[in-house]
Amino acid sequence: MCITFILLGVVSSIGNTFFIEQAVGMNHYVGSLWVPILILPGIQGSVRKNWGVAGECCAKVPKFGIAMSMVFATLCCITAAKVETRRLGVVETEGFSDDAMSIIPMTMFWLLPQYILLGLSEAFSEKCIAGFFSDELLPGANEGDEAAKGAKKKYIESFAQAVNGVGIILGVLIVYIVGEIQPTWFQSTVNKSRLDNYFWTLAALFAATLVLFGLFSCCLSVYEFKRRSTEDVEGNVTPATTTTTT
Repeated sequence: MCITFILLGVVSSIGNTFFIEQAVGMNHYVGSLWVPILILPGIQGSVRKNWGVAGECCAKVPKFGIAMSMVFATLCCITAAKVETRRLGVVETEGFSDDAMSIIPMTMFWLLPQYILLGLSEAFSEKCIAGFFSDELLPGANEGDEAAKGAKKKYIESFAQAVNGVGIILGVLIVYIVGEIQPTWFQSTVNKSRLDNYFWTLAALFAATLVLFGLFSCCLSVYEFKRRSTEDVEGNVTPATTTTTT
């Protein structure tokens, strides 16, 4: 299950690395107005913040929220792959494959959908992963006085952020491994690389993980239902036995 959470950290890492590299060589102008690249991560952060309320609501049913986060992450990678394929087509058409400093005639706002999807994925994952740990690993986290509840919540959220951080670090390792297997995917410049293939690989990995997460969640729900049914039956039988003995 933690592998799922770590992978969500992997997709978060590409927003601050490869997405930025894509934007650097694209057109920054809207008409005659020059727009800084930072507006794209800014929109991502705004989406994450504004949809955080939905993430908090889904935190009450964390498995659903995590599944939604993975759906958005998968769509983000698919969108990024399609946009990168188009960008590379423009690069080849314009003859900029060997020129890393040239600006291609393609607006950087083509990257906006993948940034929005990444923000949605993070909005759901931030609260829901902490909610999952609270429900599954620390079932008593919601019990006790308010001070104890606040302290436990703080530690759980810190642990969830640490898991996400492991995912970001793992993203670097995945790039290294993929680069060793497919050297043409990561070249000296983004125009020579095939980031679209890498994004497709991540999309396939997320889709497969989403299926496994769904199966695991169903099995866990069935196990919990059977356990509670058994406890209810034993609880009903014990008083009856005591009464008969008396």
